[in-house]
Amino acid sequence: MKKISFVFLWLLTACSSAVIVDGCPKITTLREASRQYVNNGNYDALQITLSGHDSYCYTQGANGQRYMVITPYFKIRRLEETSINAADVTFYVKTVGKGNYIGTKVYPQSLSLSPDTREQIVKGKSVSLRIAQPPYDDFAIETGLALSDYAKAKTNQMFDIDYRYLSNQELNAVDEPITQEFLEIGANEKVVYCEKTGKPMVVKKSFKSSPCN
Repeated sequence: MKKISFVFLWLLTACSSAVIVDGCPKITTLREASRQYVNNGNYDALQITLSGHDSYCYTQGANGQRYMVITPYFKIRRLEETSINAADVTFYVKTVGKGNYIGTKVYPQSLSLSPDTREQIVKGKSVSLRIAQPPYDDFAIETGLALSDYAKAKTNQMFDIDYRYLSNQELNAVDEPITQEFLEIGANEKVVYCEKTGKPMVVKKSFKSSPCN
């Protein structure tokens, strides 16, 4: 028994010297890239939502290369009585900011819904990518479903329809991916809104020009 314990301890030591787990960049998902509809003739049979993810980062190798592993989760909802129980989607990962190692990469995901089940959470395949070195104040990851412009427009439209008929209590309980922006504001700074990008920006209080320029 002591010999087995010693071997196990040696393996842990060997692994910890090669792989160091530490902080990760922020992950966001845009609303228009978070849903996909599977059509069956004249109606939508399935609604697929990118509902969340697990992730961790580590450093490995003599050059200290950083890696991030992301495991997506998809919520499949049956919209109509149908025999369709499976769908193929494409999950994308995009780096935003400095040290753009991969640009945008796409990964196929095959999902299945148990028969006679109305809604189910399905764990996708984990993907691994190289990332920049910390700190991550100017580096982030964007994930989503790779959709056509038409599919993105439909996703936004269906979100608006869903929200129109929900009560305030139901809205607070909606479990959908959102984009979180954390802005650090100094004493001589202010937040302005850029209508072109639809995002807030931090600028100096003396800044007079359009924030979109």
